[in-house]
Amino acid sequence: MTALGLLPRCWALLLAAAAVGCANQDLQRVRSIAARRLACPEDEVDTELEDDSATIRVWIAGCNSRMIHVWCTNRGCDPALEPIPDQAP
Repeated sequence: MTALGLLPRCWALLLAAAAVGCANQDLQRVRSIAARRLACPEDEVDTELEDDSATIRVWIAGCNSRMIHVWCTNRGCDPALEPIPDQAP
């Protein structure tokens, strides 16, 4: 196989490594955000990657029977905006 034949494989490996790196960085940020919002120790926060698109990664994080969504991009992670509960008259 020539060097040019290896080039696409090298790019694929680099992109896969970058994606894993983002997920690992996200995980620490998501746990930190959830721990603050849900008043839990970080090591008790469970996380799951719900959606991973080209622009945003959506995580679910929870502890003590409560959960939040956290959105991550290349700029960092933020808690998802919570819906405003209906107000009774």
